[in-house]
Amino acid sequence: MGNGPYCFKVAGELASVDSVSLAVLREARLDEMERKPNLVELLMPVELLGFTGQPGEFRAVFRQTDGSHAERTYGFVVVALESEWISTLNKWSVVEDSRTTSLSKLEKYFNEYLGNIGPGDKVVFISGFKQNSYPVSQEKIVNFAAAVREKTGAATYVLME
Repeated sequence: MGNGPYCFKVAGELASVDSVSLAVLREARLDEMERKPNLVELLMPVELLGFTGQPGEFRAVFRQTDGSHAERTYGFVVVALESEWISTLNKWSVVEDSRTTSLSKLEKYFNEYLGNIGPGDKVVFISGFKQNSYPVSQEKIVNFAAAVREKTGAATYVLME
């Protein structure tokens, strides 16, 4: 079960060993996984309604987009969910505006933000305050800071707890 590209990757790898039933919990692009129609049953998108069982015999009930239910029994289950980035600006009482943004928006609109930054500007990246620190986001921030400095000539600062 999954909600993005990672579940397709895992299903593709498992399909080389055995047949796989892949339940995708939201719309996804089919080209993210090599199609293996004889080995992969694709249920997409579905909502997980119920899940019971034990190793060797799990039972899952899904609701499909047309309202019908699909029930499957599995010997084992891999949950391969994508991480979801959520802005924490509101936890710091920071209001998002044209000069303040979240990492997820910077990532999505990076080139547009670069157009508003030039030599002599100062750009500050803040991460990890209020015990909210993750190595993956810290790495992204350092990489974005370096890219902003390289592409615009602006001074960049990274503040971490």
